[in-house]
Amino acid sequence: MTFKAGLLLGFGLIIAIGAQNIFVIKQGLQRQHAYICALVCTLCDAFLIALSVLGVYHIISHLSVLRFILLLFAGIFLLYYGGCSVYRALRRGVNVDFSNQTARSNSLKAIILFSLGFSLLNPQAILDCVVILGGYASHYSSLTQSLWFGAGAILASLIWFFGLTLLAQYCSRFLKHPKVWRGIEILSGLIMLLIASQCFIQLVHYI
Repeated sequence: MTFKAGLLLGFGLIIAIGAQNIFVIKQGLQRQHAYICALVCTLCDAFLIALSVLGVYHIISHLSVLRFILLLFAGIFLLYYGGCSVYRALRRGVNVDFSNQTARSNSLKAIILFSLGFSLLNPQAILDCVVILGGYASHYSSLTQSLWFGAGAILASLIWFFGLTLLAQYCSRFLKHPKVWRGIEILSGLIMLLIASQCFIQLVHYI
């Protein structure tokens, strides 16, 4: 039952549209080291979930300085990435060829770094999800139950990220037209910029 509870709650938290999910979808559509991206995001989630079930949420939930730092870096990171997406979409002569390796501008190292950024510079994942999962896991009387709960949540992340990647790769065959890809770039970039603005708005409360 604890494993199932962790699985269901994990799905409930991760399905919400956010910067991390958008990045995973884009890498799947572009077929740029997509499964490496999904693996890194899964491992980062597993790390955060492990912290939550081990009780670290007690510390995180009371550190307003940590929340301020995370919001600041997340806002800057998302502002940069969102701005780059919009710029790529609006510049002239953009060409989309998912089948051509030379058209892939991001190296494996860059994909891993971006995946880490979207996973670990994510206030929602680090603060809200850690606190929610940790708070729920604290209701269990034994460490074994908490670990089973965490394992369920980790499995939810694994299924979600790899399933999302597989779906995006399947859909990429229908989205190869440059105008369609420009629309995806603009939409994803604007969502990133919106999330970045929300981070900066929240920072005002700490000043």
